[in-house]
Amino acid sequence: MALLAGTVLLCTGLLGTEARADTAMLDNVTDLIRTGKTEEAVKAIDGMIALPDLPEETRQALEFAKGCLEQKAGNPKEAAEAFSQALLSPNRSLQSDSHFNLGNMEAAKAKTSMTFSRSEEKQTPPQPASIDDQIKEIDARLAKIPEAKQHIKEAVKRFDDALSAHRSHEGAAANKEEMLRYDKELDEYRKQLEELKKKLEEEKKKQQQQQNKDQQNKDQQNKDQQNKDQQNKDQQNKDQQNKDQQNKDQQNKDQQNKDQQNKDQQNKDQQNKDQQNKDQQNKDQQNKDQQNKDQQNKDQQNKDQQNKDQQNKDQQNKDQQNKDQQNTPGSQDKNKQDEMKNTPLPSSPEKDNLPEAPASSTSQPQPTGKDGKPVPVAAQKESKEAKERREARAILMERRDIEPGCPVPQRSPDYPPDKDY
Repeated sequence: MALLAGTVLLCTGLLGTEARADTAMLDNVTDLIRTGKTEEAVKAIDGMIALPDLPEETRQALEFAKGCLEQKAGNPKEAAEAFSQALLSPNRSLQSDSHFNLGNMEAAKAKTSMTFSRSEEKQTPPQPASIDDQIKEIDARLAKIPEAKQHIKEAVKRFDDALSAHRSHEGAAANKEEMLRYDKELDEYRKQLEELKKKLEEEKKKQQQQQNKDQQNKDQQNKDQQNKDQQNKDQQNKDQQNKDQQNKDQQNKDQQNKDQQNKDQQNKDQQNKDQQNKDQQNKDQQNKDQQNKDQQNKDQQNKDQQNKDQQNKDQQNKDQQNKDQQNTPGSQDKNKQDEMKNTPLPSSPEKDNLPEAPASSTSQPQPTGKDGKPVPVAAQKESKEAKERREARAILMERRDIEPGCPVPQRSPDYPPDKDY
């Protein structure tokens, strides 16, 4: 509701020419009003009103001033009584102002009756109210509308009286129009509340139906769950019996398997024992055969060594004969030339790495190890004769490139000679 045009007349003005009392008392009341001492001013006015010889016109002016002070102090009941006493004044301006102030008080009551308190202590937003709470709130608001409309009606009447007493009264016509507009707004507001209440009741009915339906479904679910639990319990008992029987059968089967495994293990242990005996016999036989083979290889090596020693001896005899033949007369010059020819020359790495010619055209037996396998050449120990042959061959290979007529064939060092010179 818009603010009403309230006209609070200055009490000091009313206590001017209309007042017929002690000048000192009037000055005291005026000073109290101007300084804002409302309670002291009201007490002073009551003291003046109680004077027996006070003129009625002055008494009614003091009543109006008291009403203004009581209204300012927030005492609507006392203010209404004072304004009602002021209406007895023959002064139409005072009557109009009294009606106007009474109308404003009724308008304030109408506004106050439609004010709904809200707690501001809680900072958190309020929880949404249930449908029942909303309907109760709507009923409470609807119940206050008639009271507010009654106050509006009284306020409009007071404003009409003020206009009747003084047509040019400021604010009376405006406040009357405001009250009539507010009355229409309350009618519209009541209509909105009734529609909202109707919707909430329908929603509540739907919710009730849904709750009933949900309860029925819940009861049916509980019943189904009980039946299902009973079936599960029966099935579990049956499964437990089957499981016990299966466990018993499994235990019998496991015992049979265990007995069979023990029997199979004994057979396997006996077979392993027989196989170990057989393997030991085979191993002993192999050791015996290896010893015989090693003995044969040793005999063959001794025979090969004897043959080699014989060949070395024959070669020494042949060399001795050649030496003796060289010492004959007429051969000294030839020996001297041969000595120059036989002077060893510096060897080169390339020629030292040339492949060695075979010592004899006859194949020598390949040495074998204890296991009967051939011994690699790198692992064989070079004999004295093989060393001498290798050194002599290196000398011949060095001289073939610098002496014409060298008995060593002139060929590439990549191909070793195929004859022992």
